Amino acid sequence: MKNYTVIYSDNTKEASEELTKDHINYLNTLEARGNLLLCGMMIDLNKALFIIKAGSKKEVLNLIHRDPFIQTKIYKSFEISEFLVADKNNNFLLDSPSK
Repeated sequence: MKNYTVIYSDNTKEASEELTKDHINYLNTLEARGNLLLCGMMIDLNKALFIIKAGSKKEVLNLIHRDPFIQTKIYKSFEISEFLVADKNNNFLLDSPSK
């Protein structure tokens, strides 16, 4: 499994309370399955950030397309990038063969 960052952008409209609940339920599902590691809003940039664990970029894309906020175009755009964790376990990537 790999880690990916996903950044939602182009927030075009306010989400209803019901839609927000649907989005949160979806995030809970992703977290329970072990796909969602971290998420939050980038307030100054009006974007949202997710760190997703998945087998491939295609799997991440499939997960994103199931999010009610993407399906209803609350956010019109997103970017996916593979993310390498840097921590003391890999000497902050100094010891990583895939840097």
